[in-house]
Amino acid sequence: MAIGMNERSNKMKVEILGLDMRVNDMLRTAIEQKISKFERFFDESARGEVKLQPEGPSVRAEVTFKVQSLYFRAESVAG
Repeated sequence: MAIGMNERSNKMKVEILGLDMRVNDMLRTAIEQKISKFERFFDESARGEVKLQPEGPSVRAEVTFKVQSLYFRAESVAG
């Protein structure tokens, strides 16, 4: 049975930032879908931030989650 969007209680806030680049709707949607997988681990008090920045021909992605007083961070370069 599928859960409707209005039935979900674990909706954390996520900010997506493009540093020196524009984040189009298609990229924003893909990021939101990937990040939404973490909602089963964190409640609505969690905050997420995704930063994208060009690095030569590649793009660096930094993801930070703040949960209460804890920070979880990961980064990767693709391209």
